[in-house]
Amino acid sequence: MTTAKTPPNDKEAANQDPAPMSREWHWHPDLPVKYAPYWLWPAQPAVVAKWIWQNWLQFSDRSIRRSYCALVWGVPNPSQGEISSNIGRSRIDRKKMAVVSGGGKVALTHFKVVKIYGTAISMVECRLGTGRTHQIRVHMASLGYPVIGDPLYGGGSKVKRQELSDLAHAEIKSLDHQVLHAKILGFVAKSGQEPLFFESNFPSYFSKLIDELDKM
Repeated sequence: MTTAKTPPNDKEAANQDPAPMSREWHWHPDLPVKYAPYWLWPAQPAVVAKWIWQNWLQFSDRSIRRSYCALVWGVPNPSQGEISSNIGRSRIDRKKMAVVSGGGKVALTHFKVVKIYGTAISMVECRLGTGRTHQIRVHMASLGYPVIGDPLYGGGSKVKRQELSDLAHAEIKSLDHQVLHAKILGFVAKSGQEPLFFESNFPSYFSKLIDELDKM
């Protein structure tokens, strides 16, 4: 059963598979500047892979913190809360995950509507209390607000699509993946230190779609 309620404080982790994201990571402007020198350079795959290997415990105990932004169909109501359910392999389509009433694994997603575009589309921030496969995509779809462009769990009614401008519609039609982006990464670099947080810019496809939606 899927529920949505006011979220408590949480630890977040991610085992999510968003669309390809920008390689540029930037220091989050609201966080202490004294830590900025650590990760101001563009993230290199080999460097990131080495760091993940050395800090695997933080992933396994879910102390890695990640925040995602997604564009979803519709306007979630309530505008913020948590989605709690079990997620397991779909019995109908084994390539998909699904909210299941029996079996599966407990999944917890905290969400908040950041911006709305009419009644057609919303930008949602999602933070994870667990890290299940396709968790954000499955959870938002289970509430009736699928991630735009999602080839497995997406959708969007014809009525909502009719609210879009021709250019916004064209941008969405050109997508070959879901509009889901890992926005903020947080971790503890060394034992006893304060957590470090870094922010990634939206990739070009995400920014272009937002620009068109802002013109509506």
